[in-house]
Amino acid sequence: MIYHGYAPNEKVKEAVMESHIFAYPSIFEETSCLSAIEAMMAGCHVVTTNYGALPETCAEFATMIEFEPNLKALAERFASALDSVLTKYRAGGYKQDMHMQMDYYNNYYSWNTRINEWRNFLSYVKRNKEKS
Repeated sequence: MIYHGYAPNEKVKEAVMESHIFAYPSIFEETSCLSAIEAMMAGCHVVTTNYGALPETCAEFATMIEFEPNLKALAERFASALDSVLTKYRAGGYKQDMHMQMDYYNNYYSWNTRINEWRNFLSYVKRNKEKS
């Protein structure tokens, strides 16, 4: 693991494309998580907590640990889960799932998909506004 500090989003996206595992021990009640989505689109296995909407965001692809408000206990549980994921990854685990994961996130979460959803939504709003 290498900590690089702050970097612009483009640099972060490049780093994620070269990574294998995305460790995200979230202690924030996420409503969605763009960094996890981008990591999953890039083919990283995500290790995170089940806090907030992370279970919905990560679907069945991530390794999730139960959120624990005791941060020391959470860190120990997270480290153990991350160690297990690293062991499985080194043994060739997750490879088959990665293609399915990348296809899923690139299909449902890509900006091309989102652009069409926003266009459809805004067209709907405009049509309904003109009717009233």
